[in-house]
Amino acid sequence: MTSLFDQFEQPSSKPRNNNLTTAEMSTLGYINMTLEQDVPIFSKTKKDFTPSDKITHVAISNKQLAVAMANNMLFRMNPHNPQQHDEISLTKYTTTCRLTNLFMDPTGNHLLLTNKP
Repeated sequence: MTSLFDQFEQPSSKPRNNNLTTAEMSTLGYINMTLEQDVPIFSKTKKDFTPSDKITHVAISNKQLAVAMANNMLFRMNPHNPQQHDEISLTKYTTTCRLTNLFMDPTGNHLLLTNKP
């Protein structure tokens, strides 16, 4: 019995030929065709960010990052422009309750904080 890795390597190591026979199509179960070069969706880059305390919640949308920390601080920044950032104290809102989640709208303009007593 072949391993899953071997089963993956065999079809992916074949040269990309769009002229597959009917027998190959029925055994593989799919046709691997691409029209253009695959471009990665995400890229990993380093940012100069050192949080002041333990991170509890994170929300990101449309080039806006919001980070809630254990010391009741909310850190907001644009990852493409790290020099522009804000730190907001949440202590007057979280004296009788604790932060449970962050929700950011798709435009990145509005952040909804949910609290629990």
